[in-house]
Amino acid sequence: MKRDDRIRRKFKMRFGHDEERELPRHPLARYARALKLLRDDLQRSLYMETADGLGHYAAQTYSGIHEAIIAKFADPFIVALKLDNMPDAEDQQIVSLVNLLSGQLLTFIEAEIEDDLADDAPEPEDVTEEDTDV
Repeated sequence: MKRDDRIRRKFKMRFGHDEERELPRHPLARYARALKLLRDDLQRSLYMETADGLGHYAAQTYSGIHEAIIAKFADPFIVALKLDNMPDAEDQQIVSLVNLLSGQLLTFIEAEIEDDLADDAPEPEDVTEEDTDV
């Protein structure tokens, strides 16, 4: 059984993971979902060129999520992803930067969740063809 299959099986057994949801109920999973939604919304606004007026909102939302993650999981990489104050930046620039930072933070958080669950995953059992015959 592949490592990814073991992790998926572990998600389902341990957390009642639904196949349509990508992340289990891990302490950092709620932040990963929030970051994913934020990133998706920002990408959509950049693609549709509707980022005007979203800069302050995007920065405030990202900063709140970032601070909550640091309170639970202080890691130097996460601390480095802090959004600096950019008073002279245009909305398009702020939205682009928040989009980049949220993607980086989301990737790190998802990797941490997978690593935590992979460490707890049971070793695969040997299954022979005789065991699978019905």
